[in-house]
Amino acid sequence: MNRSRKDANALLPTWLHDNLVRDLLSIVPDTERLKYLQQEFLSKYVDKDSPVNARERRAAAITKWLSVERRNEKTNNRLWNSEVFFRGCRKANKDGITTLFSSEHVLSVASKIIVKIIGEEPDLDQMLGSFSNGASTSKRKLPGVVARKYAEKADVTYACWLRTIGWFRQFETWHTLTGDSCIEGCRIVPGNVLFTVPKNSEIDRVAAKEPDLNMFAQRAVGDFFRDRLRRKAGIDLNDQSRNRNLARQWKVFATIDLSSASDTVTTALVCRLLPLKWFQLLDDLRSRYTSYRGKYRENAMFSSMGNGFTFELESLIFFSLVKAIAILSRMEDKRVSVYGDDIICHKNLAPTVIQCFHFFGFKANREKSHWTGGFRESCGGHYLYGSDITPIYLKSKIERLSDLIHVLNRLRKWLNIEPFRSSHRDVYLVWLKYSQYVPKSLRGGWLFDKYSLVSLDKPKLRLAPNKRRLQRLEQTLAAGLYLSSLRALVDRDSSTADDATPGIYQELSTFRLRKVDVDHWHSFGLRTGALFYEEFPDVH
Repeated sequence: MNRSRKDANALLPTWLHDNLVRDLLSIVPDTERLKYLQQEFLSKYVDKDSPVNARERRAAAITKWLSVERRNEKTNNRLWNSEVFFRGCRKANKDGITTLFSSEHVLSVASKIIVKIIGEEPDLDQMLGSFSNGASTSKRKLPGVVARKYAEKADVTYACWLRTIGWFRQFETWHTLTGDSCIEGCRIVPGNVLFTVPKNSEIDRVAAKEPDLNMFAQRAVGDFFRDRLRRKAGIDLNDQSRNRNLARQWKVFATIDLSSASDTVTTALVCRLLPLKWFQLLDDLRSRYTSYRGKYRENAMFSSMGNGFTFELESLIFFSLVKAIAILSRMEDKRVSVYGDDIICHKNLAPTVIQCFHFFGFKANREKSHWTGGFRESCGGHYLYGSDITPIYLKSKIERLSDLIHVLNRLRKWLNIEPFRSSHRDVYLVWLKYSQYVPKSLRGGWLFDKYSLVSLDKPKLRLAPNKRRLQRLEQTLAAGLYLSSLRALVDRDSSTADDATPGIYQELSTFRLRKVDVDHWHSFGLRTGALFYEEFPDVH
């Protein structure tokens, strides 16, 4: 192994991680922004050496999921058999009177809003599905997984197969290139398969691997909902900036976050809100059963994380419900914005929304929902009286050079939002101290990534991830690779598009050193606004 490759993949001293964390957290803060950074810095940290091991984190996540499902069963029963009345806040409407409306009123108005957005009936023939690069019930997340989904035998639920077989046969190129290997020769499965992903050091997050063809059709519906929300309701699920901008307006708006939001959208609620034919389509495309410990259990929730339309469906439902509550409360300001379970409405309406949502099966996360005081949080943005105090997070141990560069670059970006504070000079000194562990050749970056340190140095090199082209696999999956490339071209300008780069590559865990195009360097400096106070020429 040559010297440059050793430098690119060298492990850092084991004490560096602990020292950097200690130095940053030991600074005496003189601003709420720095105090908040120190409070949140390790809140999403997953420690491989934690006493809570992976098995315990998974068990905690599954226990929580089963508890949510028991709650969902009660919600399903309540939505079919109960009606309750809600008393709106007197401050919430322009007339200053207390409004009274029932859960049935909310469902009725919300249902009409949904019809205006998506229409009365679905037309699957006008939709185009796609595969994600994630794992499915039949395929692991490996290089070429999208091509495999097109080319190899696929899984599908029986209800989805009956609903979509005619639709799949319309994709003539797919059918011609793969014959019976995928569409006609698929395997019928009962539903999806549960798995967990790390969330923090205490608990994992539950998700599910969907059958292949179910996912393809689900993403078709999800893309349709996404487009209609943007065109009919002004809700752009490709852009989080609207929520962030509204969250700054703390005198007007509240930010509401829900616990286990996607897992608490119940079958009864979807049935009560969506037009019948839409519900029947989504019910056929979803997985009604989930494999857990080798056995399938029937779901009380409608769809899980992993389903191709879950995010768009929950956004549609939350928007319609909050909008309906605003209308029934006779709000003068009926502005509503949603991004998944990140909900924004008028602050006087928030208590009524939370009360109504509890009946519909949703539980507000009180730690992340704010309508009093000056703090607001939405779509990753954190604001105090309109000022950006968004922290950075350390999610794993700093072990390699790329880890250190990433932390230091995010620290620089965080500091430059509000640079002229005395305690922030101490943060700068932490940055300066640990930047010495980055070789000079890897300084001078400008992209705030993990490949070169952003600094005033003239750039020479940057880290580049090593990857290996799998040419034999490309030959084996030639038909699937061609089909996936064709589909990716349709979405190449979309934020939801997958990587359209031709070929199949295996990402390696190592880096190489690559020379930098110096012309790009001139975009940095004073024009970027990314200078530390101490770096300005007139500061001594």
